[in-house]
Amino acid sequence: MKITAYFIAGILLLGTLGCKDGEQAQTTESLQSKVIEDKSKDTSEINQEGPKNLFEIINEDETFSTLITAVAAADLTNVLTGKGPFTVFAPTNAAFSKIPNTTLNSLLQPAGKVALSGILTYHIVPGKLDSSQLIESINSNDGRYNIATVQGEVLSFSLMEGNVFITDITGASSLVITPDMAATNGMVHAIDAVVMPE
Repeated sequence: MKITAYFIAGILLLGTLGCKDGEQAQTTESLQSKVIEDKSKDTSEINQEGPKNLFEIINEDETFSTLITAVAAADLTNVLTGKGPFTVFAPTNAAFSKIPNTTLNSLLQPAGKVALSGILTYHIVPGKLDSSQLIESINSNDGRYNIATVQGEVLSFSLMEGNVFITDITGASSLVITPDMAATNGMVHAIDAVVMPE
């Protein structure tokens, strides 16, 4: 009888330990699920932030500080933060330095706002165009692809030794030096000269 009692007690004890192990396994699984869930939430929150808009990309790069000053003076911030999509051919500070200081300072004054707005919108085209699309369009149009800008006049795109060149209405050229900065509302391509409308 004692042996039977010990045997039954042993079985009950094992059953109890088994339940505890099962509970621990379930608890461990629950914790792992929670960690995975929390990580996925963190990732989804990061993904929801996504890339920045056109204004943020340009504003956060010191290379474009003169352009940002010009955008503010021309009151065009809303264009770069708007829905778009737009492709911006963004002159660097070095590009703006090619313009005489007196001319640039004059454009940045309130009296130069209309002219400055015309110049800046001449650097913006509708749609989101990356470099591969530009190159494909150039090759499909006998080596020269024309696009109407937001300003209204045309920019002409061509290739030279694999590089994309932009020719403005005056015949002056600019080189795309940093392509494909993707934004939520378009694309930015850095260029080495300011293109001028007529």
